[in-house]
Amino acid sequence: MKAFKKGHSHAAETAGGAEGDGAGQIDSPYLAAQEVWIERYGSYVSSAFNWRLLAMLQAVALVVCIVGLLYVAGQNRFVPYVVAIDKVGMAIAVHPADQASPVDPRVVRAELANFVMNARSVVTDRVVEKYYLDNVYSFVPASSAAKGFLDSYYPGNSPFDRAQAGTVSVSIIAILPVSTETYEIQWTETLRNLQGKVTGTQQWDGTFGIAVSPPTDEQAILKNPIGLAITSINWVRKL
Repeated sequence: MKAFKKGHSHAAETAGGAEGDGAGQIDSPYLAAQEVWIERYGSYVSSAFNWRLLAMLQAVALVVCIVGLLYVAGQNRFVPYVVAIDKVGMAIAVHPADQASPVDPRVVRAELANFVMNARSVVTDRVVEKYYLDNVYSFVPASSAAKGFLDSYYPGNSPFDRAQAGTVSVSIIAILPVSTETYEIQWTETLRNLQGKVTGTQQWDGTFGIAVSPPTDEQAILKNPIGLAITSINWVRKL
């Protein structure tokens, strides 16, 4: 009996040892399939991720380029040039007009006369009257005393309301420079009824402060070539 028990114990130990050696190498079909899948498709997954990342980076770069192009396109880059020519019309010198020449006082007086006529005239055509007022305000800076003066004058003296009873035409008498930044203007206003008959005349005198700032873009050049700004206005009727 002892011999039998001893042999049985040895067999059990041998079997246990065999089981112990196989414990570190579990033969799992799931792990094996995972390894096969990684070996076969892992590179495709990695490549797909890289391509997606590259596509996203390209999309971001494209958006940045488009925004930059739109910004550059929105900037005005109007650069005037002066071209000197000889007697036969051949160009002999070309250079940017980066410095504006002094404004001719005659041009300033002409612009001031036009401003007064637009500001004071009354016509029955509402489209023309609106054009006059738009032109007047285009010469007046937004935060200037001149704009405050006009904003307080027109509500009580609307040319659209006055046009229902008659018209007003303006004749400039004199434009006198008080200083380099102030001009005195005298004019006559002729009042007519809707039948064109003169109903009266009025004499007016006004003082206008100005500033000249050469325009830098094409649109401003077309509206106000010399860059004249009316900074202050004070007009009064002579008795």
